[in-house]
This record gives sequence, C-alpha cells and structure tokens, in this order.
Amino acid sequence: MSRSILRQWAILSLLPKPPRRIDSASIEGELRARGFATHRRTIQRDLLQLAEVFPIAADERHKPYGWRWLEDARLPRFVAAGSDRVLTARLRVAAASLPSVLEAFRGLAPRVERSGEDAVVVCAIADDATSRRLVMGLEVEVLEPASLRGEIAARVARLARLYGVVTAR
Repeated sequence: MSRSILRQWAILSLLPKPPRRIDSASIEGELRARGFATHRRTIQRDLLQLAEVFPIAADERHKPYGWRWLEDARLPRFVAAGSDRVLTARLRVAAASLPSVLEAFRGLAPRVERSGEDAVVVCAIADDATSRRLVMGLEVEVLEPASLRGEIAARVARLARLYGVVTAR
C-alpha cells in the first residue's frame, strides 16, 4: 500500500466530530509524531482531495481553518468511532503467526517492514483500542508505541495475578 494512502488514512483518523475542528498545522504535528514527514501544503492538498470523497469539511469562519467530519457523517471502518487517536503499531511477529496477524489487521493497512528467518516486523495503523484488542490474542511483541507495550504488560500481570500464575521478572 502506498505511503500517501496511509498518510491520508491517518489524516482522516485525526479529524474530530463536530463541533470540534483541527487545523492543518496540528495535523502536521500529529503526522510527524506517527512517522509521516509531510509538508503542510501536501496536507492541505490531501484534505481538499479527501473532501471530494469523504464527508469532511473545512470551517472557514475563523483562521486558521479547521477541518472536521460533517455532522451526520458515517465514519469509515478504519476511523475509530468516538476516538480521535490512532497509532502506528510496530509488532515483531513469529514467522509462523504472520498469516494470523495479517488477517487480524486486515482493513487496517498492515505492511511488512522487515522479514527474517524467525520473525517479521509488521506495521499497522489502527485506533488504539483496536490495536490493544488485536495484539492481546496474538503471538506478537509490541515494539512501538511504548505506551501500548506498557499497557499490555500491565494487563498480562493483572491476568497472571487473577489466575494465580507466577511470572518471572
């Protein structure tokens, strides 16, 4: 999948529901934090192109202009309902588990970054709740983001205590 499509999906995932809005400078900052080094003018062009296909609009009453989903918009599947946050999760996957992981991330733009004999690094853009839900049941190691690693470690420790399992530290 092309990097520009991933960038545009990330842009769509950043757009809030009304009445809030987000300006292109804020989108640029969020994209940079997710590994998309993009000029603001490219983001503005992307927003105009996306507005031709998706129910988004610019609020031009005040500068800087802010973008948002339209009031009655049905959010695409890859945009988390009620969430304005997405993450780019990087996962180390056992080679034997790769088909299961790619299937679990189907529709969330997974891509293989590196492939070795025993492990594969997969990168996928998803809302944070979906990322947590998907990786909890799969044989993967979360490489990034650190917050997701920490959250999963805390959940595993909590489950180990609940079921009386002793874990090595």
